[in-house]
Amino acid sequence: MLPGAFLPAAESFHLASRIDRWVLRNVLNWMRRAASLDCPRTVSVKLSGQSIGDREFHRWAKKLLTGAGAEVCRKLCIEITETAAIANMADAAIFIDQVRSVGVAS
Repeated sequence: MLPGAFLPAAESFHLASRIDRWVLRNVLNWMRRAASLDCPRTVSVKLSGQSIGDREFHRWAKKLLTGAGAEVCRKLCIEITETAAIANMADAAIFIDQVRSVGVAS
C-alpha cells in the first residue's frame, strides 16, 4: 500500500507517530540482522511532521538509535519532508542535531 493511501487518515487520527515508531524499530531490527551481510549501504526512513514535532518521539528515537549502534546508524538516513521541517523548524533542527549526534545522516 502506498503511503498516500493511508497517511492522510493516520495524520487525521494522530497515528502517524505510532506508525513512525513501528517503522523505525522494524527497520533498525532488520538492519542489525542484515549487518553481517554487509548490506544495505544506506536505508532511508521518512518521518512524519507529527513525529518531528513530538519531543517524546525525539527522546524515544535517540534511545533506540543509540541502542542500535554506530554501525547501523551510519547506514541510516532519516528524511524529513520540507513541509514538516518548515512547519516545525525549531523541532526539526533539534531532532536533526540529536540523530546526527549518534551518526545518522539526515
